[in-house]
Amino acid sequence: MVSRLLTFCVIFIGLVALGWIAVARSAAIPPAVEVASLKSPPQRMTFAGGALYWLETDGTSRTPSRLVQLRIGGKARVLLEGVPFKSFAVAGRDIYFTQENSSSVWRIAADGGQPSDVIRSAQNPGEVFADEKSLYWTETAPAALTFAAHVPIANAISTIHQAARDGSSPRVLATTESSAPTFAGRLLGVYQGSFYWVEWLAEGQGATTTAVRMVDAEGRVSLLNLSAGQRECVRHEGALYCATWSDAGTPPGRYTAIKRLDLTTGAERTLTDWLEHSGGLTVNANGVFYHAQHQVWGVPEALAAPEIVAQVERGEMVCYVHDRWLFSYLSAVGSQATVLKQRAFKPRNAIARFFGLGM
Repeated sequence: MVSRLLTFCVIFIGLVALGWIAVARSAAIPPAVEVASLKSPPQRMTFAGGALYWLETDGTSRTPSRLVQLRIGGKARVLLEGVPFKSFAVAGRDIYFTQENSSSVWRIAADGGQPSDVIRSAQNPGEVFADEKSLYWTETAPAALTFAAHVPIANAISTIHQAARDGSSPRVLATTESSAPTFAGRLLGVYQGSFYWVEWLAEGQGATTTAVRMVDAEGRVSLLNLSAGQRECVRHEGALYCATWSDAGTPPGRYTAIKRLDLTTGAERTLTDWLEHSGGLTVNANGVFYHAQHQVWGVPEALAAPEIVAQVERGEMVCYVHDRWLFSYLSAVGSQATVLKQRAFKPRNAIARFFGLGM
């Protein structure tokens, strides 16, 4: 009698556990809503003022030429098209952008309208950044031929500029040598009175070095960090979170490590590594997240193994992680369009992690 009772209890517990697993698995991938039809995979996605913005191509060129807005709960709108975009930034009710073959920095209302140039006669404007008070942009002068040990060297000179949001009171913030005919990197904004940016420096034979620099209120430029490889960095409060690509790994292949750089001390530490190559990094109210292919990893606060916290259907590509929403796209096949999908973002709880679900 006792053995039968034990057998029954074991079977009952097993069935309950399987039920929990089935429920958790069914909830591992939330249902998706198709929110936009894209001409190409989205580029430079950013979230501001309750809306998602991105660039996309017209489907025939590699240069993005469409600026698109998606308000949560609404439909995607093309704000501007036919413009060969270089960079854009959203601040308040304005969007600032630069474009190929133009000497201006442009502004358009965040909900669309007619663009106007707020900065004119700029020299090869490239990256652009804006905050609640100021507009920032880069300019690059043609390379000047110099000599080192009788060897000719030609480095372009890039400058970082600041102005009021309406384009008034422009000034040069910093000057830096560039290994490219236009500025290669990202502007990261102001922290405690200093402006930060990332540069990608070509070292020859395909090698790249990433430099993190800052300029203080007195105009002194400092090199905060120099590292091998190309880094994608996101600034959050007093730190940079950087996804660093590496060819070193076992088994052989390309991997990504996530590192945290303290902007006050310059100290850097690795948070996690061995992630899939060529992903994206997001910092939001829920933490730090890295996405590649159809999966999202939570980045730990201290050195630890990465953990998958969310995923989408195989074949889809995660392209943005908001604190409440997860966006992915399904690439076009044949005559089908590239589709942007939106899901609720709920990082897996302890029960799902215990059972190893969503892998």
